[in-house]
Amino acid sequence: MAARGRGLLPLLFALSGLLALGPTAAAAKLNIPKVLLPFTRATRVNFTLEASEGCYRWSSTRPEVASIEPLGPSEQQCSQQAVVQARLSQPARLTSIIFAEDITTGQVLRCDAIVDLIHGIQIVSTTRELYLEDSPLELKIQALDSEGNTFSTLAGLVFDWMIVKDTEADGFSDSHNSLRILTFLESTYIPPSYISEMEKVAKQGDTILVSGMKTGSSKLKARIQEAVYKNVRPAEVRLLILENILLNPAYDIYLMVGTSIRTGNRQVVSLSEFLGVLNDALTDTPLGSLPWVASMASPELERNELSMPSDQYELQLQNNTPGPEGDPGRPVAVLAQDTSTVTAVQLGQSNLVLGHRNILFPGQLVRIHTSCAQEICCLENPGIRMQGASRLPNSTVYVVEPGYLGFTVHPGGRWVLETGRLYEITIEVLDKSGNKVYLSDNIRIETMLLPEFFEVLASSQNGSYHHVRATKRGQTAIEAALTSVVDQATPVKDGGVHMLRVPMWNQQEVEIHIPITLYPSILTFPWQPKTGAYQYTIKVEARVGQTLELPLRINGLMPGGAGEVVTLSDCSHFDLVVEVENQGVFQRLPGRLQPGAEHCSGVKVRAEAQGYTTLQVSYRHGHTHLSAQITIAAYLPLKAVDPSSVALVTLGSSKEMLFEGGPRPWVLEPSKFFRNVTSEDMDSISLALFGPSTSWNYQQHWILVTCRALGEQVIALLVGNKPSVTDPFPALEPAVVKFVCAPPSRLTLTPVYASPQLDLSCPLLQQNKQVVPVSSHRNPQLDLAAYDQQGRRFDNFSSLSIQWESTRPLLASIELDLPMQLVARDDGSGQKKLHGCVEQPDTKTFAALSPAALANPSAARSFQAVSVHQASGTTAVSAMATGHQQSHLSAARVKQPHDPLVPVSASIELILVEDVRVSPEEVTIYNHPSVQAELHIREGSGYFFLNTSTTDTVRVAYQEARGIATVSMGPVSAALLIPHSGGWELNGLIMSKPGT
Repeated sequence: MAARGRGLLPLLFALSGLLALGPTAAAAKLNIPKVLLPFTRATRVNFTLEASEGCYRWSSTRPEVASIEPLGPSEQQCSQQAVVQARLSQPARLTSIIFAEDITTGQVLRCDAIVDLIHGIQIVSTTRELYLEDSPLELKIQALDSEGNTFSTLAGLVFDWMIVKDTEADGFSDSHNSLRILTFLESTYIPPSYISEMEKVAKQGDTILVSGMKTGSSKLKARIQEAVYKNVRPAEVRLLILENILLNPAYDIYLMVGTSIRTGNRQVVSLSEFLGVLNDALTDTPLGSLPWVASMASPELERNELSMPSDQYELQLQNNTPGPEGDPGRPVAVLAQDTSTVTAVQLGQSNLVLGHRNILFPGQLVRIHTSCAQEICCLENPGIRMQGASRLPNSTVYVVEPGYLGFTVHPGGRWVLETGRLYEITIEVLDKSGNKVYLSDNIRIETMLLPEFFEVLASSQNGSYHHVRATKRGQTAIEAALTSVVDQATPVKDGGVHMLRVPMWNQQEVEIHIPITLYPSILTFPWQPKTGAYQYTIKVEARVGQTLELPLRINGLMPGGAGEVVTLSDCSHFDLVVEVENQGVFQRLPGRLQPGAEHCSGVKVRAEAQGYTTLQVSYRHGHTHLSAQITIAAYLPLKAVDPSSVALVTLGSSKEMLFEGGPRPWVLEPSKFFRNVTSEDMDSISLALFGPSTSWNYQQHWILVTCRALGEQVIALLVGNKPSVTDPFPALEPAVVKFVCAPPSRLTLTPVYASPQLDLSCPLLQQNKQVVPVSSHRNPQLDLAAYDQQGRRFDNFSSLSIQWESTRPLLASIELDLPMQLVARDDGSGQKKLHGCVEQPDTKTFAALSPAALANPSAARSFQAVSVHQASGTTAVSAMATGHQQSHLSAARVKQPHDPLVPVSASIELILVEDVRVSPEEVTIYNHPSVQAELHIREGSGYFFLNTSTTDTVRVAYQEARGIATVSMGPVSAALLIPHSGGWELNGLIMSKPGT
């Protein structure tokens, strides 16, 4: 048997080598399997073939149909790219096969090159609408053969593009100067290389740019210039050129009953005008300091405010929807066309829509453009077969009840104010959902600002805005109440006032302080590497083992009373005292930092252990005492624990990934802590952070990844804190693992032994087949594992549907009503692999689990029993994966359709034998090395492992030929007079028999 085992090893190693070469040889691919080229006489149309890797010799089976030329230096014997060119001299449909042979591996790649006549052409684009002075639109021609197949390329083929009269443009003017054909040389866009070459010789290719010049409708026509295609019908496209109109305001409007808002329309600024304004702005302002967002929304960048009513446009209120207790016979809001004012009448909602007076319904195009880049759609006119807009520029008017009052202050946004400064205080009205209600002039908000603390400089008519100066230090409260709505049709002060049944009231507490003045005149504090104000403390995080350099900056006042602040150039000679609060977290390193441009000295520390501490630097000279401190943190590196690098699951299964380490929540602002998990393709998997958020003080990060589609990708975890006032430069730690979702390539079945010394295969042969002996009186336990094509063991394959079978159920039967036990076990490297075990169930731990729980290896625990029936003989137990469990696929939301599973199976031959018998079961011998006792061993498998509890007292030797075990006492000291007793154990691999 040993000789046979040694003979098998070279063969197994050879097979492993072949399997390793297989995936590499099959990795290279061509960029296209078939290429369809047009027949031409005056122009040669090319297409570039490219292999993903390697160097190839290229050949064509019919060079007269399609030739192939390698790309690259001529002295090379191979290339990764080659150009295929149509060479057919007569109009016909013929095919040539292009072969590419890798000069290293001999792998051959194939591409079919088909040459055929063009039967028709069409113009394709991303839209049929252009806007004045907007970016140009790209138009491209597609060519089709007689069967409707699309040609792979039209590179180099010459076309004639022209603007023609549109005879079907009802409702819009048709004009030749509404549209302009641009060359790519005139634009800021990069064309294909062949288009650039054609434009240099004043030719037009299959791709052009067009730009709108004025509103209207234009029709373009394109035809193939080559004479052989003179009978091919030209392609046509109709384009609509519109102005870019936005509603103002461009967002949804919330009104109270009785209030109103005046709407308008804005014409969006053109790019050229924007650049002009930007150029003026850059004259005196550095580019890096331009307030981009404010400038983009400023009135200088809007070309026109369209006056309403207009000859071209009109506002409409549509789709009135009263509230639950509203009157269906009354509108939610009314629109005054002469002033474009919308007035709320009753609770509900309505749509405010801008329409074009020249576009009628139904049958003519509607112009769509919304403020927030909403999509452009169409209504089709039977007379004009082109796309228009499906929704007009619109916003929704919501008429709501007030919910509560809010307060804002500017500048600062915080209710801690300074005496002498000016502030703008605004009272906001919000509905119950937190939406801000538009504050029209006819609402009345009564605001109480105590004159003792505030000087009111100006207030709005409705009482919602106040320009104030804080005058006195102390604590106060601002009170506001929404009391009424004034009827705008009644301007008299005492008439037309509609009081709220219950005035809405709220208050805001305010703290007012005297501006801070720092003493003493010379301050010492840590330096932060950014411009602006410096603070007394900065926060620093470092990974264990890293060294932190903490620069120190000291400012002082120049003598003379001018108050000029200067920075010391060198303070390294100062007698500075450095103290660390928590010992063991950071270790101070000897020496100091050399003076630099922004600091005069500094200290260095090394992170030694995870934790936080405070480092303080102080200086004392006479009556002057200066000090500064920083809070610094050390953290363990973030690393992937399970898996350490790669996780492998089947379709619909999950993997619990464990990461440890990384920055901990910042001690002063723990709410800024975050853990972000991302992947390359979020559609193919589902990700979820789970487990207790305070697991081991944020040092363990659990991620549940579920496979929804086959493939592999990288899962990235980022741990850290968001920037905050107390930690402006937080540390971020990334960690990545590869997640592979693949079908199984093979299964294995192995026996599980109770004793680790017995974890080996029985060397039994029966009819040239290896069998595993098991007891016919105790139910065996089998371990099922799954592997992929690369020999990697699956972490989880619980989504597979496993079919079990026994060839002789009378000896060992499969209990079909009990499922297979799925257990996550450590594989010795800290990574948990899922094992499928077949055994008799433990009624104490048996529980019915859902498929979602089975997909989670640490939570999945169900059972499949194999029962033996106290009879000897040989049987085979097999397990076959026939497909996926639909319950798992549904729970994982697996993408449909998916490739069916190729069945894989494993089997194991079991020989059921009687338990080993030993006689006598108890023996007493004289305590002397020369005295022996014989134990007769019967039944069992014939292969035994003998073990003693005390090897220095009792010796046991097995004589296979005689079927006996001899027991003798070990050497004893002459002074040892007490008789020894020792325990021994006889194991028949699967079976065991204890004795004394």
